[in-house]
Amino acid sequence: MMNNENLKPGDVENNQEFLLLKRINSLEEQKRKLEWNIAELNVENEKLKHDLIHDSLTGLNTRKYLEERAEKTISSFKNTESNERKEGFKNLSLLFCDIDNFKKINDTFGHYGGDEVLKKISEIINNKVRTVDIVCRWGGDEIVVGLFGADEEEAAKIGEDIRVAVEKELKDKGVTMSVGAISYEKGLDIKSITDRGDKAMYWAKEKGRNNVVKYSDFLKAEKVKKQEEDKK
Repeated sequence: MMNNENLKPGDVENNQEFLLLKRINSLEEQKRKLEWNIAELNVENEKLKHDLIHDSLTGLNTRKYLEERAEKTISSFKNTESNERKEGFKNLSLLFCDIDNFKKINDTFGHYGGDEVLKKISEIINNKVRTVDIVCRWGGDEIVVGLFGADEEEAAKIGEDIRVAVEKELKDKGVTMSVGAISYEKGLDIKSITDRGDKAMYWAKEKGRNNVVKYSDFLKAEKVKKQEEDKK
């Protein structure tokens, strides 16, 4: 126990000041540690957000992310006050891109080789669209592109640019791509649009692969086919 009789003038004040400074330094150290922990948590949180909407192999967006954005845009067509409308989006088109004979590519170059092809094609497609558009890995070797504001004709032209670039840049591996183009029509939901996109893409494959097919052209071909069958 401190003997008050031995205290010199100012000792009490100096001791209190020392304890106060020590407390302040301790609190500042705790604050620095908390700020560091918060920064680490923010980095981890951003990483988790990124992983939730990006495919781990290709770095493309996920199917879920594109579907959510497409649904939001479709809803905006019914509401002229929405953000999408203010940005000038008056249409939505999708490109369904499927690598031709992908199994053969895997058999020839191995699964790691197939992965490299997927990553290269993802890079090519990203370079052919705007930053506002969304490129996603739909599943397996199928990639879908959401083109905001583009009609079917414009989408088909972009699809052709992608097809040509893939054929040219992966010529050494003989890789080609079939593409189906579909544009939003009043009354359609995302499922209806994707079903149509699939049909256009599969018809592109039936026509010999390595080409682009618009859904409207698919409908015309189906109509002609039915008329010919009715004549028999």
